[in-house]
Amino acid sequence: MDKGRNFRALHEAAGAFVIPNPWDIGTAKLFASFGFKALATTSAGFAFSRGLPDGGVGFEAMIHHCREITAATDLPVSADLEKGKGDSPESAEETIFAASAAGLAGCSIEDYAGDPASPIYEFGLAVERVAAAAVTETDPWEQQRVAVGAFLDACLDPAVQRIILTDAPSVLGLAAWREIEARYGLALVRAGLQLVMDAGLIEQQPIEPLAHMLLAALNEAAMLLAGSADVDRARAEVGAVVEHFIDRLAIARPRNGMQRE
Repeated sequence: MDKGRNFRALHEAAGAFVIPNPWDIGTAKLFASFGFKALATTSAGFAFSRGLPDGGVGFEAMIHHCREITAATDLPVSADLEKGKGDSPESAEETIFAASAAGLAGCSIEDYAGDPASPIYEFGLAVERVAAAAVTETDPWEQQRVAVGAFLDACLDPAVQRIILTDAPSVLGLAAWREIEARYGLALVRAGLQLVMDAGLIEQQPIEPLAHMLLAALNEAAMLLAGSADVDRARAEVGAVVEHFIDRLAIARPRNGMQRE
């Protein structure tokens, strides 16, 4: 059983699924018996069950806890791993390796640094941590395909449409919004393109104009989804076109959409 593929399929299927948070072996077995399709650990719940404050469990103890949960059920398990093993990009990569070795189907690592004086990682470091963690994906092209699909899925959320696509540009002003978009959205697109370029999957070329063009295509796709009366059909059509668009960047074309051989 490939729990990772099963977990990804749950995200890609139409509609939503509920994922409960067990804090020990007993609650994992209990939730599985209720018919849930996947489980996700809770860092706060596990800490509280040990008489510790949220954030009070060390990394190795958290990974041991994850091994216990994955061994207790056949369901895919995702884990809340807080900031991971450490602050550096290398530690983020090591976190994902440890998560995979523990049998997890997915995990989250946070931008919360745990330092009261500077609680959130500086954005450049946060992007480097995400990029380093993504390197552990065995197929960088597939990793980018999933990221694009997740962005398009998020654009189906009415709250995202209202706040990000409509209200923010008008309230903040176009210039301020473009600055925010460049700092966050463009940085993530740039990091993704650099990843597949370093892997030799697309030709070496200037990253900056390519990142701007791809971000523009994704933004237009988002606006099309937001204005569609038939969101299911629009998501399927837009997804196919965006994958075809990105597929054209590949040196050796994938056989099925963006899934490379």
